[in-house]
Amino acid sequence: MSLLENLKNTLQNGWNVAKEKGELGARIGRLRLDLVRLERERNQQFARLGRAYHANAADTDGLAPLLLEIDRLTQIMRDRESVMAQLLEQDSTTKELKDATSDDVIDFAATEPIIVAATEPTIVAATEPMSLAASSNEDKIN
Repeated sequence: MSLLENLKNTLQNGWNVAKEKGELGARIGRLRLDLVRLERERNQQFARLGRAYHANAADTDGLAPLLLEIDRLTQIMRDRESVMAQLLEQDSTTKELKDATSDDVIDFAATEPIIVAATEPTIVAATEPMSLAASSNEDKIN
């Protein structure tokens, strides 16, 4: 393989890894937002439960639907947290595998040498010499 093909493959692999990490980060971010929303809903249910209990402590039958809703929200939160933990574990496993392999590293010793044609240096001469004192005086005047 030539150097350019190796470079192309390396860049393509890097792009794919960045894309996968971005997608994984987006999924984890959405799960975190969902967890915050569920926590807020659950806190609202606890507030309703407290108000219902203080309004009529003797009527425990009216509290059952609120308790069921709280249990349902808690279970959904646990499910989301387990999915997020799996995604984070997958991310760390991917990172470990990536560190263990070095296929994407260009081995310059195994590549073909690049031959650059030598050219003669070009000398550019100024037509009029410019003194430093003259240029600094002009800057002060303007």
